[in-house]
Amino acid sequence: ENNHMASVVKLQLINAHDEKIQAEIDLIDSAKYADSVIVSENKLNFIGPELVKTIKKGILETDIDIQTIYLRGSKNDNGKLEHTLLVKIEHVSSSKRTYLSASLCDTWGRCEGDLIEFNSISSSSTNCTTSACNHADLMEFNFSDELLRSKVDDTGFTDGLTMRINRKRFSNKVNVPSAYLTGYLKVAN
Repeated sequence: ENNHMASVVKLQLINAHDEKIQAEIDLIDSAKYADSVIVSENKLNFIGPELVKTIKKGILETDIDIQTIYLRGSKNDNGKLEHTLLVKIEHVSSSKRTYLSASLCDTWGRCEGDLIEFNSISSSSTNCTTSACNHADLMEFNFSDELLRSKVDDTGFTDGLTMRINRKRFSNKVNVPSAYLTGYLKVAN
């Protein structure tokens, strides 16, 4: 029993140490993101830096998605801040993708909650060969200031904002890291 208790305590100490190190890394990263936010002269509009992620989707070298995301915000006439997340997904394929719905994911990675609305801004196909084209889809998601701030806890960091964008048989998970949210929201206020 004592050996088991010692193992549990040791594991808890290791996890606490790892979380502390990650929080320190996130704090440094959030400061970098905050420095990269562009603020309009009248301080009513904000544009966060672009984040680009390459995600392997299959076994072939070309089976990748490139996700480019960034936040922009603006204050309305009442001073209320609204945010838009722009998501661009690029892929090489023989067919275009149709994105049907999207849902927010919870802390445990479950994305079964309420559907969130989005606007499809553009969809293009370029550099086509006989077997494939480069496809790019740009979507925007509108979020309230309260929702974005709820994705950063009191200590400053959670997993950020994660959502799943659904297609017929597959989906794409998109994550705005908590360090990005923290840095962006520090400036956009």
